[in-house]
Amino acid sequence: MAEWLRRETRNLMGIARAGNRIQTPIMSFFQIIGMSGGNTAGNNPGSFLSCIRTLSKPEADPAKLYSYVTDSLKEFVNADNLNALTKIAADLDLNVVPAWVLAAVLGAKFQCNKLSEKEFGKTMEKLRSLEAHVGTADDKNAKFATAYFGCLKNIAQLAIAKSVPMMGIKPVMTSILWWTKDNPAQLTPAHAYLLMLCLKARYFSICEPFMNFDAQALLNVGLEARQAGVPSFLLALGVEPIFLFFYYAGFIYGTLGNFREGLHYFEFLLTMKVNAVSAIAVEAFKKAVLYASILGDDQLYLPGCRILKPLQNKSKLYMAIAHEAAQTRSNIDSASNVDKLIHSNKNTLESDENLGLAQKIVTAIRDREITRLPQTFVAIDRERAYKRTHFANHQQLEAAFFRLSASGQLNVKIDDANGVMRFHTVDEATAADLGPDVDLDEQLRDIVSLTGAVKATHDRLRVVSPYSGTGPSKPKKRAVTQVM
Repeated sequence: MAEWLRRETRNLMGIARAGNRIQTPIMSFFQIIGMSGGNTAGNNPGSFLSCIRTLSKPEADPAKLYSYVTDSLKEFVNADNLNALTKIAADLDLNVVPAWVLAAVLGAKFQCNKLSEKEFGKTMEKLRSLEAHVGTADDKNAKFATAYFGCLKNIAQLAIAKSVPMMGIKPVMTSILWWTKDNPAQLTPAHAYLLMLCLKARYFSICEPFMNFDAQALLNVGLEARQAGVPSFLLALGVEPIFLFFYYAGFIYGTLGNFREGLHYFEFLLTMKVNAVSAIAVEAFKKAVLYASILGDDQLYLPGCRILKPLQNKSKLYMAIAHEAAQTRSNIDSASNVDKLIHSNKNTLESDENLGLAQKIVTAIRDREITRLPQTFVAIDRERAYKRTHFANHQQLEAAFFRLSASGQLNVKIDDANGVMRFHTVDEATAADLGPDVDLDEQLRDIVSLTGAVKATHDRLRVVSPYSGTGPSKPKKRAVTQVM
């Protein structure tokens, strides 16, 4: 799975470092759906069709059907025998053979290198007819789910292999909508493949409805399915699509600038109960550390994470960057320290495809240093602001001031004549309602006069103590004699 992750998302999510491979074996689609061994069709479509009709009879052993279909389709795919698979898909009678067999055949077609754009369209029409035949929720059993989602996975891989990810977005999205029409909040393995295609195509406008899931609700759904003994469609292809969904969702939110939401998805992924350190988890942890540093957080929220120590050991460079970024004392130029660390490890960050995120940390630290100035100063001269924010030169400082002011993060006016930057705590509309500026000395005199008037009123209304000199005498205490 690590090799698949490298191959399919090399330009987006970085190359996993040596030793980050999944330690648990990931079965292929054919291994998941059936068992190995047994007779095969010998790359002969006629033999395949005749045997399938025989093995599909009620008295036949289902295990033999699984074995025969999986092993035979492997032969067709390895021989790139597209014509044979096309004939099989056209001649299969869904009234005689199970629907999952046709889904498996269509998935095998999408693995053929000879598949043209025209044939791709015809195969998609066949897939839509299969969906119409299945129709009801009762027909969506575990075997069909495995074959169906495996077919969608092959569509996504084919679109990426041909460098046209847009070709796979609509088919996969349409299939997700068909599967979840009775339960739009249901997460499927195909969600991960859709996000992968959108990330490759840089097409994010349709992603939000497919990423907006409550992680706790997903856990409850899985728990209810296990308690009821019902197979979960979410795990039809194993745990890999679940990890990829949370990874791609966090990546897309970060690409859109919503680092907080992206960090939440990475934290969900990292707190899942896994027994081994996977390439996906390592890449997610690296990006989570960078996201947290961009946001100014000094820690990640990873309750119950069982692989935290191994992840930290495999991400020492990123932990060092986060440590330098967390230095908040005004006399420490943390941005420059982070920048030096990035430049000294540029090759590593480039190979992980995280150089851009790391450089964004420097910008985020500078921005936070500027936005903290109004907390201490009402006005500050250029030279003092330059020293406190540790910019390389005055031009970069003023450019950052203008950028933050234009984005609404900072309300500042620059007095070029005096070289002073003035901060305001009210917006432009409120400032306009205040009218012309008033004399500060006059305001102070009014405050002093008001203070004197309040004091005089307090003295006149003060209650006289009943034991003061004008009132009755205070009773004397009687001596107390201790009786022995």
